[in-house]
Amino acid sequence: MLLSEQVTILIPTKNRANDLQASLARMRDSGYGELPFVIYDDGSADPEATRQATECLKNVTVVYGEKSRGQAYGRNCLLEQCRTPFALLTDDDTFFLSSPDVLAELIARDLYFSGIGRADAVCAQVVRSYDRVLLFPGLEGTRQIVSPVGMGLLVRTDVMRKLKGFRDFFVYRHEESELGLRLWAYSHIVVATTEIFLEHVHTPAGRSSKQYDYLTSRNLMLMHFLDLPGIHGLPTGVLRAMRLFFRLHVHYFSLLQGFVSGLIGCWRYRGERSVMSLKRYRELVEFRRKLQ
Repeated sequence: MLLSEQVTILIPTKNRANDLQASLARMRDSGYGELPFVIYDDGSADPEATRQATECLKNVTVVYGEKSRGQAYGRNCLLEQCRTPFALLTDDDTFFLSSPDVLAELIARDLYFSGIGRADAVCAQVVRSYDRVLLFPGLEGTRQIVSPVGMGLLVRTDVMRKLKGFRDFFVYRHEESELGLRLWAYSHIVVATTEIFLEHVHTPAGRSSKQYDYLTSRNLMLMHFLDLPGIHGLPTGVLRAMRLFFRLHVHYFSLLQGFVSGLIGCWRYRGERSVMSLKRYRELVEFRRKLQ
């Protein structure tokens, strides 16, 4: 089977036509131009600019949102549009440094994509980070479903649809670990590999803002409450949110607003909790202990 029949590259974007054009051109020149691309425009001020940015590709579909609904919604719309067994989600300001042959090899070996920058540093970060403790090297006999690091996610399309995609509680650098918790609850394993590398078209600006600090505080609490068992979810989420108050250069009032909103949201969204059992949670704690 051709690689173009196995995987589709999915990219959400908003008001970044220049970055998108540069990213797509680099991927085309790296040999990815034959793969199908689907771009979701999340209510850009100039959707025509988004369309023009994609003209460098032959096999591309652009889906336009009537209004901005956020990155999680955009990714889920892209997954609905995907017609291949695998979906490769990335950002609109990245490109691949490795050839498509490496991606084809990973899929053939039933391993999944991810990578960014310097592999050794990322591997160490993945193994040791509490946030990403689920992202460890492949384990024999496990169901390897998705491998996120940074801006790249290679997933099975059918599995993502069964999970109903990404939750609409986006927090930069935490959405992959939230997905990992839900996959773990359904007896899947998250696998990290750095055999394909990504790079940014530009260096992103700092993300400290009142809105971002509010969402981080609220959503960290919600994600833990929704994905961990009852006696662990809420306390863990509260503690993770409280840790934010000890950081420098944050907006403390916004964090406090997010904290209160998170508590309210835990009650409001209680019906959307995952199926993580206490037994499965203990297995997760044991894996974390081994990786320390």
